[in-house]
Amino acid sequence: MFDVIRNGTNVGEVKVQSANRHVSLQYKVNDFGRGENLSEEVEFDAHHVPLNWSVAGSNEHGAPVEEHFKRVGGSASWTSSVDHGTAPDDSATLYVPNDRTPYAPALILRALSETPTHKRKIWPGGNLRAEPLPERSLRVGDRDVRVIPWAIFGLDLAPVLVLEEEGHHTLGVYYEDQLLLEHALSSATAAFRSFGDELDRQLLERVSGKFLHRWNSPIYLRNVRVFNPDERKLSGALTLVIYGERITVLRPQSWPVPPNAVSIDGAGGTVFPGLCDVHTHLKGWYGPLHIARGVTTARDMGNDNAKLAELVRDIDRGAIAGPRMVLSGLIEGDSPSSGHAGFVVRNEAEALDAVRWYADRGYWQIKIYSALPPPLVAPIAREAHALGLRVAGHVPSFMSSERAILDGYDEITHINQLLLSLVIDVPHDDTRTVFRISAFGELAGHIDLDGAPFQSLMGLMKRRDIVLDPTLAIFTQLLLSRPGALTLATEPWLSHMPAPVQRDNKSGMMDVHADQDAAYRASAQKMLAAVKMLHDNGIRLFPGTDTTPGFMLDSELELWVRAGIPTDEVLHRATSACADYLGLGHEVGRIEPGKRADLLLVPGDPTTDIGLLRRANLVMKDGTVILPAEVDAVYGIAPFSSPPVITGAMTRNQPNE
Repeated sequence: MFDVIRNGTNVGEVKVQSANRHVSLQYKVNDFGRGENLSEEVEFDAHHVPLNWSVAGSNEHGAPVEEHFKRVGGSASWTSSVDHGTAPDDSATLYVPNDRTPYAPALILRALSETPTHKRKIWPGGNLRAEPLPERSLRVGDRDVRVIPWAIFGLDLAPVLVLEEEGHHTLGVYYEDQLLLEHALSSATAAFRSFGDELDRQLLERVSGKFLHRWNSPIYLRNVRVFNPDERKLSGALTLVIYGERITVLRPQSWPVPPNAVSIDGAGGTVFPGLCDVHTHLKGWYGPLHIARGVTTARDMGNDNAKLAELVRDIDRGAIAGPRMVLSGLIEGDSPSSGHAGFVVRNEAEALDAVRWYADRGYWQIKIYSALPPPLVAPIAREAHALGLRVAGHVPSFMSSERAILDGYDEITHINQLLLSLVIDVPHDDTRTVFRISAFGELAGHIDLDGAPFQSLMGLMKRRDIVLDPTLAIFTQLLLSRPGALTLATEPWLSHMPAPVQRDNKSGMMDVHADQDAAYRASAQKMLAAVKMLHDNGIRLFPGTDTTPGFMLDSELELWVRAGIPTDEVLHRATSACADYLGLGHEVGRIEPGKRADLLLVPGDPTTDIGLLRRANLVMKDGTVILPAEVDAVYGIAPFSSPPVITGAMTRNQPNE
């Protein structure tokens, strides 16, 4: 048996039975009130290539899973919730299930590692590559275990690490914030987790070195227009001068550039201040994806505190690419549906200790989660405010959003958390589970935005200057994703992704039956209308994603525009207004001399088509140049634009370190 460990806590298990080239797996997890429940059956040939592979059960949010693959009669065929197909059988090609247990990479590795190149094509599309990594002896009880690690690239946007010992015996599988570890090794969980963290960080530093470009001399960004987010207008043609970490001069385009200077031709494009994402849960491989889409500032909304601290240090010292981070400290209550990040508390004393711990380490705010007992909200808020921290988060189960505000919330996280108490039986309905999403999908369409309950809530928000982080893009996915289909949140960018990522994003996230479809669609429309009304009534909104970094922020901004908020106002909220809200406006958020050089260059004019932000072809953070096309190449993403022409004493291929 294998333990599923997230943020240092056992949240599930995988049971593995093997006999005669046949493997049976049972996978179950419960984390943050949700989790997969899957059965997997795999049969192999003599060369460890899968002949048959079946998966059944439910996904993270409860949607049904049924997937089958088989090789028979010279043909390979598959059916899943998102696709079906056939192909001539080819023993060199592997099938990778769309919905799979976390043990699946270990089953795939054997077929990869025994090829000379450690590479194979996969059905329905894509390529996998395995890379052996340095071995390490780890102490388990009274013996040393020689761990043979492999990295598999191509299953997702981040590599998966498979940890073996001699004889291809699987010890564990590591993927960013999750460790699958053989139960017999549980006494050495910390050592295996630390080893996985170290290997993952080394891989990330290696690839970051390929696209972080620094110069010791001034950089001249020529032939650009600059967006002023406060005045909501574009300048005429200018040259920006950047030296070190800061913008030094904005010059008229007619001024000459010194001979042999580092010169970037903006080709008439638009320069924007770096974008903000106020709702992310940072992982190492997320960092470059944020930056490549122009997100230079992000707010973490709950994480493994120790791992987050390491990531922020690595970003700040320039070892890996990632946004400037503002931190929220997660506090969750103790229940069978609890999440396992930050602190899980059982009483007021533990809750206040958690607040003080976060304050001592410079966190910006406290984030409360769904299982926190409602009586703890007010004392947490009082202590946080006394220590200079804001309070935000989910509305705890059995509490209304109005009560959360009255007890001290400064911000509500997610549109469903704001509206849910208008449509459920608050004292009795348990929102610690996926009910908080399914009830919103089924019932939010019935909310009367002109009626007294919503108007009263909005009035309270306005009087208390309550902020909303609506996360429309992820809720568009949750409410409108159907097996095999795209949504407004994914359609503009998904075709650029590696094939397995495309497949995964075409899965239906929720178990929406045919007779519920209209209700879910009505709720999706109502959340857009609610956000527009909140904006029109002066409620401060800031854009966040809580999902695929970078790409979904662009989708979030597009959905705000679709809701009816003017494009220039959306750009203002995503740049200078957000920087001011996070307390960083003196450093970032505007293109001005003296400000940090956090910016993105976009071909064309996104003030008329906000979707053009997706085509940013150059990003700077603290004066370091990142070319999105180079980042995309590392992740197997088809580029959205070509890099600008860079000339001068040093080209982009020869950065100073």
